[in-house]
Amino acid sequence: MVKRLLLLLTGILGLIHSIQARIPEPQFKHLTQKQGLPDMNIRSFAQDQYGFVWIGTYNGLCRFDGRKIRSYFHNRNDPFSLPGNYITSLHAGNSGRLWIGCEETLCLFEERTQRFLSFRLPGGGKIYGITEGPEGILWLATGGGLVSFHLRERRFTVQPPVAQNPLARPVVQMAAAPEGTLYLVTPDGIVLYNIITRRIRLFRREYLAGNDDDEVLAIAPDREGNLWYAAGDQASFIGKLDPVSGKILEKLPLYRFFDTRTDHIRSLLTDRRGRLWIAANVGGLLFYDPPRQEYRQFTHDPLVEGSLSGAGSARLFADHNDGIWVGAELSGVSWCYPDEQPFTLFQATQDPRTSLPWFWGRAALEDEKGNLWLGTGNGLSVWNEKKGFLHHYVKGNTPPGWTDVFSIRSLARGSDGAVWVGLSDRIHRFSGGKWRIYTEKDSLRGAFCWALLTTRKGDFYAGTREGLQVYNPQTNRFDSFDKDPLFGPFARKNARALFESRDGGLWIGFRGFGLVYWHRERKILRHYLKELPHPLVTSLAEDRNGILWIATIDGLARFDGAAFRHYNREEGFPSNQFAGLLFDRDNRLWTGTSAGLCCLDTDRKTVHTFTTEDGLASDTFNDQSACTLRDGRFCYPSTRGFVLFDPAEVLATERTAAVRSYLTGFQVSGRNHPLPVNPEAVREITLRPDEHFFTFEWAACQFRHPDQNRYLCQLAGFDDRWIQVEHPAATYTNVPGGDYVFRFRTSTIPGKWNGPISEIQVHIQIVYYRTWWFLTLSALLLTGLGYLLYRYRIRQALHISELQTQSARLEKNNALVRYQNLVNQLNPHFLFNSLAVLDSLIFKDQKLASRNLRQLTKVYRYLIENDGVEVIDLEKEVRFTRDFIGLLATRYGDGLQISVTIPDAALHRKIVPVTLQNLLENAIKHNTTDPESPLVIRVFVSGDDLVVQNNLQRRPQVSTSNGKGLADMQALYRHLSGRELRVVEAGGVFSVHIPFIV
Repeated sequence: MVKRLLLLLTGILGLIHSIQARIPEPQFKHLTQKQGLPDMNIRSFAQDQYGFVWIGTYNGLCRFDGRKIRSYFHNRNDPFSLPGNYITSLHAGNSGRLWIGCEETLCLFEERTQRFLSFRLPGGGKIYGITEGPEGILWLATGGGLVSFHLRERRFTVQPPVAQNPLARPVVQMAAAPEGTLYLVTPDGIVLYNIITRRIRLFRREYLAGNDDDEVLAIAPDREGNLWYAAGDQASFIGKLDPVSGKILEKLPLYRFFDTRTDHIRSLLTDRRGRLWIAANVGGLLFYDPPRQEYRQFTHDPLVEGSLSGAGSARLFADHNDGIWVGAELSGVSWCYPDEQPFTLFQATQDPRTSLPWFWGRAALEDEKGNLWLGTGNGLSVWNEKKGFLHHYVKGNTPPGWTDVFSIRSLARGSDGAVWVGLSDRIHRFSGGKWRIYTEKDSLRGAFCWALLTTRKGDFYAGTREGLQVYNPQTNRFDSFDKDPLFGPFARKNARALFESRDGGLWIGFRGFGLVYWHRERKILRHYLKELPHPLVTSLAEDRNGILWIATIDGLARFDGAAFRHYNREEGFPSNQFAGLLFDRDNRLWTGTSAGLCCLDTDRKTVHTFTTEDGLASDTFNDQSACTLRDGRFCYPSTRGFVLFDPAEVLATERTAAVRSYLTGFQVSGRNHPLPVNPEAVREITLRPDEHFFTFEWAACQFRHPDQNRYLCQLAGFDDRWIQVEHPAATYTNVPGGDYVFRFRTSTIPGKWNGPISEIQVHIQIVYYRTWWFLTLSALLLTGLGYLLYRYRIRQALHISELQTQSARLEKNNALVRYQNLVNQLNPHFLFNSLAVLDSLIFKDQKLASRNLRQLTKVYRYLIENDGVEVIDLEKEVRFTRDFIGLLATRYGDGLQISVTIPDAALHRKIVPVTLQNLLENAIKHNTTDPESPLVIRVFVSGDDLVVQNNLQRRPQVSTSNGKGLADMQALYRHLSGRELRVVEAGGVFSVHIPFIV
């Protein structure tokens, strides 16, 4: 017992040491509502045969291809939609079918029709898990126990709720073993059920957890046949059970290894390497590697973009390519590929044990002991691969003599092993455990020590804003070169980059003054300015062939001693801003840019670019010094810390271009086109001749670097070459009938198209007028064309003659109406009566007489002005009618009441002039006007008609009527508008409906 305790204690100490040493962590990608996730509460995952990841949420189901989300919801008007939006479980079956647990309903997704078939669970209970066994049987973990569903008969079998039946107890989690064993988590513990032999074995929770109060929370079988389980409530622990012997092989209290004193385990997952992943309600994501005895904890850190999206984790899932997916209850989805992370990141985090003092990396250096010195914009850190961070030189934690300025600009190792640190106002030297500070008192000139260099001879140079200086070990001071006959003109220029050539000469890159080669012993100096892409040089390096490479803020240059050549975006680099030039053991050039880390291969043509999609913390690299470690690794500063990597490993794990593409949609004229199978399985499409405008949409399920996908397509037989498109969609118009092949492919590497090609045969039926039978029929039709044309001309002549006759008749009717209008206009009876009234008013009421005279004048002016006018605006006719009504009102007094109600919207409509006068006179002519029984006339608009309506009180005899006025007016309106002027007499009301003329 004592021996076991000692071994356990030794293991714990070793694990804690491992925690401190293993700082790097995988970079998580995130999927939230910002990217289209329907809900942030994740309940389940599955991956289908095409690679799409299905995500069940609290409010809907979605399918994700790495780039685009397609969501599915319940629709009360669609019986084939989801029965509800709360997705409790998902399972991608052996036959490629997707099964969904939607609370108490089991659903099958039909890919071809995009419909959901629902099967209500008898007896109720939510479906917490689904797995598929042999003989076409689904096994469901439900709140009512273990339930089977027979696919062929589509019927459920429910466990009988009898005593001592552990399968009838609620099953909250389920896992399956290859040999046909189901592991079930119930309130009693863990049930092992063999679906072939029907054997049941129960491991009670008292045995697994060690007491009656704790329950089993989650399970996960490993590749060795053991079963990992989480038990407990507040003080959770992980156990490993041997299902064969029934022995508990291991118990690991989580609080001993992770920052989680009280937590609740939600899910377990074992990956293909036998490592255990643990989803904790508060502690985030926990990791345990049993063979290596390594522990890690991944949490949400707002300072680290690649951390988990939220504090807690609830669901775990491993995809086909060993990606780990984490579903949270409030923060969506996070996923990573832990074995494809060649970069070790140093960042400013919330954890003081693993955090840099500042987020902005400036310079890196490996000392003689193998420690890595990391200079930031606000402090200096020393890191050891085995022990983690050894020291942070920050405010409040520095040796005597340090100031409050911690802006590190450069680092270098002296010939004696001392570490030199260039700051913004001084230089520090660390040797033998002691610090020595150099300032202006030591002849150090100027601030901002941009570059430090130790030559092969042991000389130590400092490049500052005030020029180049050299350290004199005899005087322990810095000397300048102001009086040097060659270098003197450059002695006080801002020296930005330093490099020693293989012949012992110095290359000095200046800020704004280009590049200088200076050999002190040989007394050689050469200045290059116009030959560079930009006069501000950030880094210098020499390859194996002695070619000098120069990084500037607007391009990269190489100099072979005779000529310069420039590199920029046109050569495949993502940016023109270069820095941190280093050569690896294979003579490949590495450089940091403002848009990613780049490697220029040995052919000096191929550019490999790495960004945050590949696991970097930032795409923007600082324009100061990177370093090469003794083992060949590189350390680069960026705007979010440092990245440490082995260049050979990075290129070896470079993203693959072989990503298979699948059709996801096909539209004809902008509408979804019915397909015989689901889009992903389509191999042939047949279209009608008129369906020559169509769109293909496809997807490549690639989750490592989805934002770096590139797409090619070609409609062979129509396109003469491959076409690169920005999005996975291609639209074609006016494609003639014939046979074509639509080819499409996806790659994650620009210029590398070695991925598989997907093909779809497209047959567009030939339009009918190009077929033989149509040509034969056309010849027969042409034979009778002359006869038909002759008959047609005869019919046309007869028709024209008939139209001319009708036109003459209409002209006659028009003349009759015009004559009738003229008679009305010049009606001596109307004029006599108007003058008589005027005569009587002259002596009685001169004002009224004057107004009456003006109205009479306006009436006759209107009649004269519109003589010969065929149509007129209703507005003018109404204005004329009001004057006419004024004359009638003076004449008939209270015996006549006329109202004109015309909306403004109708005033622009057209009628025949004097229509209203004729109809008003017609109404007065045929009806009596008496104050006790007045004649009421209304003029209004009804639909597309102008209506003149009066009550009927007929005169016994009308002496001046010829009975043709309305008939002539009907003929005229029929001719002008094509519509009838209708006369309606009903219910003691006489109405005339006048059609507006268009």
